[in-house]
Amino acid sequence: MNSNNSAIPNILEQIRQRHAALVHSGAPEQTSRPQAAAFQPASSAAYTQLAAYLREQGVLTEVGDELVENVHGLQLSAGSLEEELTLAEAILRRRWRSSPQSQGARQIHIFAGPHGSGKTTVLCKWLAQSVLLGSQSARVFRLDGNTANTAESLSVYCEVLGVPVLRSLPGDQGLEPVDVTFIDFPGVNLEDPSALEDLRRKCASFPGAHVHLVLNGAYETSLLLVQVRAISSLPLTDIIVTHLDEELRWGKLMNLLWRTDYPLAWFAAGQNVPGGLLEARPGLLLPRMRSTKSHASVLSAAA
Repeated sequence: MNSNNSAIPNILEQIRQRHAALVHSGAPEQTSRPQAAAFQPASSAAYTQLAAYLREQGVLTEVGDELVENVHGLQLSAGSLEEELTLAEAILRRRWRSSPQSQGARQIHIFAGPHGSGKTTVLCKWLAQSVLLGSQSARVFRLDGNTANTAESLSVYCEVLGVPVLRSLPGDQGLEPVDVTFIDFPGVNLEDPSALEDLRRKCASFPGAHVHLVLNGAYETSLLLVQVRAISSLPLTDIIVTHLDEELRWGKLMNLLWRTDYPLAWFAAGQNVPGGLLEARPGLLLPRMRSTKSHASVLSAAA
């Protein structure tokens, strides 16, 4: 019994020496806690929350996943959702494509798109801002396509602003030069190749014109992308998104940035003229997803 008790100090001393040797050598003890696994976005609650939040806002899953992975590349660990969105906005700014600026004093703008996209309304908003706020001289062509252009409201607005409206091309007689020319076509049937070809030829009648594709932002992304592909035979300059007073999920417009080759130029909301027309910029997408209050404040400021 006594011999066993006397052996205990020796055993303890051996354990202490073995432990000291392990610490000195830097080798881990077998009983040490396992180190934390490397950070993985897919298993992080914060990153899962970010991806889910993007999907709720209409961002396509593959677009949201790519954005989440890029956010992960900017930091070592997950943060709050607000911090993740701030990083996502920085990534969005890097990817942003600016619409080409009009060269020279005389600008020509053609508005094309499917039926119900809001072409005439956004034209009136832009026209009123150019004439009333920009003090520019202007002219409007209200032209027929494969169908008649029945946008009588456009002629009414032009009459109020003192802007001439032409219902046909001028021919060889020429026209007095103006600062900006706006051209309105009726909505085109995207399933009719002859209608699209007719519109393409009419756009070619205005060399140097900026051709704006106008899309209804209240539509789902799948339909918007189909519309872009259908009309891509036109020499498109950029995209204008309308009806955004009917859609709180402005974040879904990132899908157009990721899945098309065209810049976003303008965002339009409501029927008021000249209000509700905003120059498209990255900061209008992600902040909008953070707060519906900020969404309302931007719209009221633009009204």
